[in-house]
Parts: sequence; structure tokens; C-alpha cells
Amino acid sequence: ARALLKPARGGEGPHGAYPLFVLAALAVYGAAAGVSIVRQRRSELARTLDWRPLLLIAAGAALHVLLAEPAGFIVAAAVLFCLIARAFDARHPLRDAACASGFALSSYALFHYALQLPLPAGVLGAWL
Repeated sequence: ARALLKPARGGEGPHGAYPLFVLAALAVYGAAAGVSIVRQRRSELARTLDWRPLLLIAAGAALHVLLAEPAGFIVAAAVLFCLIARAFDARHPLRDAACASGFALSSYALFHYALQLPLPAGVLGAWL
């Protein structure tokens, strides 16, 4: 837990318990929503639930966490956005990849340049 409270490179980044509080609240809310759905439709859910979108979203979140520092925010976010788009509609892979890359680059520009909040540049650092 101590590593999560350390500031990012250059002394900037999350400080204190606030980021952990937000992460814990999201995890509790997600678990509660999942339990609620399972309780409401226990038998119906097991027959009709398509696990592919759920697995794609989970894989996107896991890859984002694993890639954020070594590959950089833009690459990690593009992977996340692309997998989430594929979870909702798998018919247009090139469109999904293009939109995901655009959103990731726009998000990076917003946070890094407009809000002055540094994000990991990763492999694209030389070009940014």
C-alpha cells in the first residue's frame, strides 16, 4: 500500500489516501452491483449472460494497469478503449482501433498539456 501512496516521478502525482479511497469506492460499488444483478436474475442470468463482453472489459482494465508505466498512457489507454469498444460492438475492428487511438491521444493531450498533470509517456515519449 505504501507504493501506491508515493508520488509519481518528479514529485507530482497522487498524494495521500484520496486515490486509494476512490479506488476502494469503485471496487465496492462494482462488487455491490454485481451481487445485485446475480441476486435479481440468478437462474435467468446464467442462461442468457454473454461472458465475452465482460471478459474483454476485464482484460482491457488489466492490460491498462500492466501497460500504463512501461508502454505509456497513450498505448495503455488505446488498448483499454479498443477492447471496451470491441465488447460493445465487434463488427468494426479498424474503426474501434482508430477511435481508441484518437481518444487516448486526446486524453493525454488534455491531461498533460491543458491540465498540467503529467502522465507516463512510455514508448512514445520521444515524439510527444
